[in-house]
Amino acid sequence: MLIELREVSLENFDQVVKLKLPKGAKRNLASNVYSIATSKYFPIYQPRAIYCDSLVVGFLMYTSLSNFQKPNNYLIFRFMIDYRQQRKGIGRLALLKAIEEIRQIENAEKVIVNYDPGNEIAKHFYKKLGFIEVGLDENNEMVAEMTL
Repeated sequence: MLIELREVSLENFDQVVKLKLPKGAKRNLASNVYSIATSKYFPIYQPRAIYCDSLVVGFLMYTSLSNFQKPNNYLIFRFMIDYRQQRKGIGRLALLKAIEEIRQIENAEKVIVNYDPGNEIAKHFYKKLGFIEVGLDENNEMVAEMTL
């Protein structure tokens, strides 16, 4: 299974926006169309199509927290795998690729994720990858960090 992150482009845009979450999960994440659109107005947003063996299976987006006086910290604030591709290990491998991409940025120190504190699946997923919970943010979402 070959997992790659690629920039969202004209070639993969339609495939990225057609990705779907399981029923009930849509309220937890902005649409891929909205996320890609916002990235055009905020150049520090880095949208990525997630490929598995040349098939688009997911989407993620990260950004520097330089606007919050933390230029060496990076937030992964969009992350989804199409519901038909879940439970195959793709999400774990894709997140590791994103962390590696961020690690290559000069002076990168931390990767941060947020999730609903009641979401035990997300909590376990991120903990298993090495993220450490540091508390709730102003939106009552759990903040977890990984030092690079």
